[in-house]
Amino acid sequence: MDPNAILEVLIKSALQEMVKRCMSISLLNKELFKDRFANEILKNYLQSKGNSVSVLKTLMHTTPVDFDTIYQPVELEYYPNKLPKKYEETKDLFDKSNYITIIGPAGSGKTTLTKHIFLQCIKEKYKTPIIITFRSLERRSGEQKKITLKESIIKTISASESDVDFIDKCLKRGEFLIIFDGFDEKSDNQFEGHQEDIFDCLFEYPKNNYIITSRPYSGAELLPQFHNLQIKPLTRQGQLQFIQKQLSANNSNEKEIAAIINSIDTQSPKVISDLLKNPLLLLLYIITFKYTNTIPRHTYEFYQRVFDTLFLIHDAISKRNYKRKLRSSQLSNKEFAEIIFKYSYISYMESVKEFDVRYFHERIKKIQHTLTEQDIDNFLYDLLVNVPVLSEDNDKYYFSHISIQEYCCSRFISELPNDSSKQNAYKVVSKNISKRLSYQIDNFSKLCSEMDPVNYNKYFYMPSLTMIRNDIFKKMNNINIDKIGHNQENEQDIAYQFLLNLISKLNISEKSESSYILINPNYSSLHYFLNRDFHSYSSIIDKIYRYLRSKFVVTRYFTQRVCCDDIDFAANLIVKNSPDIVRSINNLLQEISVKVYVINKDIEDSIKSNDDIIGLPLSS
Repeated sequence: MDPNAILEVLIKSALQEMVKRCMSISLLNKELFKDRFANEILKNYLQSKGNSVSVLKTLMHTTPVDFDTIYQPVELEYYPNKLPKKYEETKDLFDKSNYITIIGPAGSGKTTLTKHIFLQCIKEKYKTPIIITFRSLERRSGEQKKITLKESIIKTISASESDVDFIDKCLKRGEFLIIFDGFDEKSDNQFEGHQEDIFDCLFEYPKNNYIITSRPYSGAELLPQFHNLQIKPLTRQGQLQFIQKQLSANNSNEKEIAAIINSIDTQSPKVISDLLKNPLLLLLYIITFKYTNTIPRHTYEFYQRVFDTLFLIHDAISKRNYKRKLRSSQLSNKEFAEIIFKYSYISYMESVKEFDVRYFHERIKKIQHTLTEQDIDNFLYDLLVNVPVLSEDNDKYYFSHISIQEYCCSRFISELPNDSSKQNAYKVVSKNISKRLSYQIDNFSKLCSEMDPVNYNKYFYMPSLTMIRNDIFKKMNNINIDKIGHNQENEQDIAYQFLLNLISKLNISEKSESSYILINPNYSSLHYFLNRDFHSYSSIIDKIYRYLRSKFVVTRYFTQRVCCDDIDFAANLIVKNSPDIVRSINNLLQEISVKVYVINKDIEDSIKSNDDIIGLPLSS
């Protein structure tokens, strides 16, 4: 039976169950609700979305493949204590709370998991699933008035004003499972607004199930009402199943499958074996090994070789089959790569995650002004079909995975001709990270540090840490920040200043799900670097939240739901009554100072080493 026909039967059955549950609601017109809203509007949405998520395209499978054929189930665990999370049905995900986050690094399978949950919801007749990406949310907003999540939910299902009342009543009843995918893909200028928007949505419609997916360090894991789950790395069994499914769907034989498995078991170094627990990196490994029989030694080599392999596959097919179109743009491999690397740098620095044809033409024209409009269209076609690093959806284009864009951007910087160019490029990176990208740079940062470690440390990481220290203490001219941890007299002042700069808003309520701490978006670079490199940071945030709840709620500083915008009051309360938090903050800042010293020393040593090499005679 046709998969789309099967899906249609499942959707019809699921909606019948929903109608039975909802007919008790005091609706304005029950027949209209049943005939138009449930059996037309919702059915059309679920069918359209279901058809799009029930197939997958990957770098290996450039034509759609049935979702269930290549989907590899992931294992979840509670974050950060790593206790396993068992679930057999969708409802099991919400046994502790209606609200969960799913945290995972780039390529761990978050978006693929949301597609699985969407389809399972329909099969299990659990709730009506809705997927909203933060990327599309910002697209809808454009230059106009900001669209709230509530408005986005309504527009996702139906743009008709006549359906708003039905949607509102179903939301209040809790008929939906709402998935907000890619919290980390929002712009930083929307950081605080999106968090408050989420809280408003939950406050108005608390009975629905909510899932937020994100990379680590985005702030999603700090939303107090949400139970945090993270995607576990692939197990040995998971890797074998993943390889088998991917290659079988690609018509590979058992010999090819066995060769790839054997290469992982016997040849790959430990650092690579660990990386292959990530589905995306494992897929890249399969692609490169299948065509080159070589084993990369570093993360950036995965991405480097996938480009080489895509060129290799295309050239081989073109030569073998004369009917296959040669690369439309007629660019050499070198020219092709240089343009996409430059374009990736520009779009990444502009925080553009998806774009239209006009944006693409404008940027490519700046990069290579000799190209005609037709040349650029051909180049875009190549990126979609012949060397498929881009994907398309409703006339919007985006990188097949954001890590591809990050690799191309870091590759561009690493290949700049001199230190001065790299210094300027990293200044642009730092400026954009402090404004927009912050927590999105984990993979990008890793790639830069591998490909160009000295310049990365000198022009990016070191200035970022220095900026963090200076930002925290910019109002405290009488404190020597290099002596943090050695002067107990200043500990309270230091902690106080740290808190003033860190927190932008507090909401403390007698109901835990309504309480939260918002991190100051101006210091989101601090939030990213501290989360990544100093593990005590997140525990300090948790201590602050728990302490304030105990003071405000248990001891009744306030007796009802309040917004405590007086950060000064809260900071004073902490430093005067919680020596544990004060000490933890000072220890953290001392760790930063040590890190700064170590990196500075590494930079100095590398410069001396280079000078020594240059000074060596060319022959003995």
